[in-house]
Amino acid sequence: MKFYYSILITFSLIFVTFADVVNLSECSDEDSKQCSVNELRITPCTNTERCVFKRGESVDVTFDFTPEFQFESAKNKVFAKINGEWVDWIGGLEEDACGAVECPVTSNSKSTYSKAIKLAKTTQAGKFDVKWKLYNADDTQSCCFELKVQVKK
Repeated sequence: MKFYYSILITFSLIFVTFADVVNLSECSDEDSKQCSVNELRITPCTNTERCVFKRGESVDVTFDFTPEFQFESAKNKVFAKINGEWVDWIGGLEEDACGAVECPVTSNSKSTYSKAIKLAKTTQAGKFDVKWKLYNADDTQSCCFELKVQVKK
């Protein structure tokens, strides 16, 4: 089992080394004072202003964050703004985020979230604002950021 974790950590470090740092913004409808997202890295993303993905493609998302509160367990959701409305965007994304970040998450301590996501071939094509929300079990406190993406057929 230790060998498995050693390989996982090695590949994670390699991934982080070659991932592109992507521009992000605070969520406009969330309290940004309760959590800082320090850096967002996405592979593949060669355009840091707007990441361009293809349907059916795997995307590796890693971000460092520092919450002002403690998470015993963590959940995550990804939304896209479509026709002016925030809608669930990535079907099949596990709501339980503890597989992507070590739980519990300590208050005022930097943590790293890392997840590989496969975009469905049915993902709507177009340019979108995307909101990524990592929150506690009762959805009262969250870390949230927005980025711009384009999905091609």
